[in-house]
Amino acid sequence: FVSFELYPNPVNEIICINFNSEENKTIEIFDINGKLIFSETTNKTFLKYDISHFVSGSYFAKLSQKNSCKTLMFSVVKK
Repeated sequence: FVSFELYPNPVNEIICINFNSEENKTIEIFDINGKLIFSETTNKTFLKYDISHFVSGSYFAKLSQKNSCKTLMFSVVKK
């Protein structure tokens, strides 16, 4: 079962992602219109991404691992 958490939410510059497994997984970030903004395959359990170049709005983070996936929504808020 694939599992992850994103924080902080809402985010301004850096988003942190914790994964429940060291197996290979793909993280994809999409904007509200479904456009792929970012994609990475990793086996790490913790990642930090600089999203300071993202515009304010809602985004989706999709984690895929083997035959399962999970999607979480997060917001980018610029000060």
